[in-house]
Amino acid sequence: MQFVQALGLGFVSGIGMCLSLGAVFFALLRTSTRHGWRAGLWVVAGVVACDGLFVALSLTGTHLLAARPWLAGAGGLLLLGMGLSTLVRAGRPLPPPAAVPPPAAVPPARLRGLVGRVLLGFSLNAANPANLLIWLSAAAYVRHGLHYPPAARQAFFAAALLGVVAALSGVCLLAGRIGRHLRPRTVWALNGLSGLVFAATGLFLLVKSMAP
Repeated sequence: MQFVQALGLGFVSGIGMCLSLGAVFFALLRTSTRHGWRAGLWVVAGVVACDGLFVALSLTGTHLLAARPWLAGAGGLLLLGMGLSTLVRAGRPLPPPAAVPPPAAVPPARLRGLVGRVLLGFSLNAANPANLLIWLSAAAYVRHGLHYPPAARQAFFAAALLGVVAALSGVCLLAGRIGRHLRPRTVWALNGLSGLVFAATGLFLLVKSMAP
């Protein structure tokens, strides 16, 4: 019974972790609307790989990593750089409508593009130390609050990762369908909004890391 409860609670918790409109959400939205939902799934793969690393760290009890002040500063610099780069690209003039192919006409991404999307998802997730803190908090709760044995804790985190995959894949599928009906100017505005989210999140982390 406890094992089944751990699976259900883990799956719901994984979905709940994806409900915030953060940098990962907007990266998925931008990639899926512009290149199709399959491209967005490669970003999801990077996010889940990073979450898997966080889960491994949480289960092995390396909670001291969460107290390192340089993590927030390094993550802030990375996100700020991504945000500024995205804003610069979004500020370029729009191509004529005839030159913008629909998402269905975009050729399959090459290996370099696929690896780049995986790295994008991984780096966006890793850049925010709050994500590691969430997993560490979940590990502490299921161990000391719910008193789950090791097998139930592992089931909880496995189900949580499945919940993350389900939620983020749903975002990709929905954004991919919507993307077929978006105008070029709407995509341009979405890119600008993504850049602002990245830059604002990075600036917040930088200021927080420098606070006494």
